[in-house]
Amino acid sequence: LTSLRLIRAEGSKLPLFLEHAGAGTTLFYVPLAKALGPDQPVYTVQARGLYDGEKPHATIEAMASDYIGEMRTVQPRGPYQIAGFCMGALIAFEISQQLHRQGEGVRFLGSFDGRAPGFSGAGGRAKPWRHPEAIERGSLPLAVRWLPNGLARSLVQRYDVFKALEPGNRIPFLLGDQFETARRWVQRKRNAFLWRKIGESGEVVPLIFKRAGWYFAVNNMFAERRYHATPFSGQMTVFTIDGRYSDPRLGWNNWARGGVVAVPISGEFRNHRDLMDEPMVLSVAARLAAMLSAAGRSTVS
Repeated sequence: LTSLRLIRAEGSKLPLFLEHAGAGTTLFYVPLAKALGPDQPVYTVQARGLYDGEKPHATIEAMASDYIGEMRTVQPRGPYQIAGFCMGALIAFEISQQLHRQGEGVRFLGSFDGRAPGFSGAGGRAKPWRHPEAIERGSLPLAVRWLPNGLARSLVQRYDVFKALEPGNRIPFLLGDQFETARRWVQRKRNAFLWRKIGESGEVVPLIFKRAGWYFAVNNMFAERRYHATPFSGQMTVFTIDGRYSDPRLGWNNWARGGVVAVPISGEFRNHRDLMDEPMVLSVAARLAAMLSAAGRSTVS
């Protein structure tokens, strides 16, 4: 069975390989592939064992080694073009490392909102977000003024929803918040328990849990924790939402010795996958297509 998924085989250009993120799926890449146009072949690599009985990988290194074999069924030799969203950037990075050690060229290595190893976001804090109406009427003026974008917006929006509710509906709303808090607490306890049992051993999360919706996200999170990265000699291109982080390189400047090209994409941050959805993905595709073409001309010259 294969982890390689075809989005578009047609086209005269060098294929672009897109690596799965934490959940293991790759369908969210379809808007990007469509926006890149009919002449750009696009393949995605989903997590091993996602829809079958195969055992998934426990490390980023093992994923990269396996996925290189998959990529070579389509493109036997380099140079390769590889990118990934979120955790997929780590996989793409390690694939590039292994290809380089095998004597293969990497024409393009890209990250879509994927953080570098060890980049916690500290020092990459979002710009302050202000809700004009909330500040004007004096509701939560200090609590939200200097919080990161997502948290500030969430607090203000939930407070606004609460105030707009009929008195009889406010208690159920608060109870729902308590349920969500409890659910997150259970998740943290579950993950901590599993990590204590298998984290250092390098084993996958026990397959008895494989049908659970959280399985691949947790297994891949553990793989990310285990990853031992080394600097890459090439260049990396990092796409992120303009203003989301004070460092748009997301820490990759510490790992890509060939330099980092930061590509900020304009738009309002709403959720983590904004870059892969319209309208932002149209800007991502336009910039990416130009970079892939430029990388091809540079290789030829």
